[in-house]
Amino acid sequence: MIDAFLVRVMGRIVILVVTVIMMVTAEAFAQSSERDLTVSELQKQLAEMRSQVSRGVQVALRCELSVISFLLFNLQEWIRGRRRQFLSSYLPRPV
Repeated sequence: MIDAFLVRVMGRIVILVVTVIMMVTAEAFAQSSERDLTVSELQKQLAEMRSQVSRGVQVALRCELSVISFLLFNLQEWIRGRRRQFLSSYLPRPV
């Protein structure tokens, strides 16, 4: 008796899940009711997209320049430290 009940419940759950999936899929493939965009509107969207890409490239370049300048500064400091160590090894030590 419990087995028959579980089979009916599972059958209803499967039907419900399939129905929901079909509804969601149908809505996803349905055409929008918005009107077609004109050429001028598409050109405006393209200009906006180009602007956004340009800003993104500028930000990326700034980040790269920051990293490069940081690395160069650290390299200079490392070279200075090595030079000091090298010179101090040849200079006479105070007594």
